[in-house]
Amino acid sequence: MDPTTPLDLVIKNVRLVRPRRPEVETVDLGVKDGRFALIAPAIPAAGGAAVYDARGRLGFPGVVDAHTHVGIYGPLAEDAGSESWRPR
Repeated sequence: MDPTTPLDLVIKNVRLVRPRRPEVETVDLGVKDGRFALIAPAIPAAGGAAVYDARGRLGFPGVVDAHTHVGIYGPLAEDAGSESWRPR
């Protein structure tokens, strides 16, 4: 991403959990058009139309809900739709 391109959102101080990486990094996330456009140690707040301080909360890019119980309360094929919504 071109560093001069303005971001829609900058999320500061995220403890980022990524697949195949044993460490949890503290980084900033840049969002453009609803997607992560930049992951960096320090993105200037002025680079985003909006800025949110995650205050060390965990971030899981690509994961909508990091706390799930799919397949625990019923067979996986039935439980995978959602824990709170089941097709009738």
